[in-house]
Amino acid sequence: MVTLRYYLLGILFGLALPLSAQNSWVKHEIEPKIELELPEKFRPLSDGEYSRKYGAYRPPLFKYHDPELPSDFIITEMANRSLLAVTPAEWKIEDLDMIKGLYKSSIAQLHSEITFLRDTIEMIHEQPFIVLEFLGKVEDDENTFSMGSKVIQNYSYIQYTIIDRKIHVFNFNCPQVYFTRQKELARTLMQKIKVKK
Repeated sequence: MVTLRYYLLGILFGLALPLSAQNSWVKHEIEPKIELELPEKFRPLSDGEYSRKYGAYRPPLFKYHDPELPSDFIITEMANRSLLAVTPAEWKIEDLDMIKGLYKSSIAQLHSEITFLRDTIEMIHEQPFIVLEFLGKVEDDENTFSMGSKVIQNYSYIQYTIIDRKIHVFNFNCPQVYFTRQKELARTLMQKIKVKK
């Protein structure tokens, strides 16, 4: 099912004014160690809506959406059995290079077409993150899309890091048609993530 594929990815995908003028930001704390800011207009994504969109069997740590534009921001703690089958169950920051290669390959395989805009490891507030930003297209050859469309084109900005030896995924995604309007918001949002030591 396409919805399950998007869960495995963590996938759930401007205007003339600068971002600071467009949005007021609100601080959120998730678990004891994660702190971030979201635009004030973002609202919690309901369990039912999350399940319909992503078909996930594990609840995320955090799920918000933009009610004005169809954009989601979701944080998950991964228990990816395909990774655990070949690597230790407890991860270290030193594993990020290997993890990036595994996730980039998995993301590419799940798309019919993909263009990576960013593919790097970046320090954000003294915490290293894998950064994968991309435009992706999935064609539904088996007619499994719930909304009747045979093609999904999304913009995704995904960051991965290790917290308490577990992979945490920070995922902003929206339909590709909103890419030019939302890309700067996504990039700014991701820079506001802080992991407490």
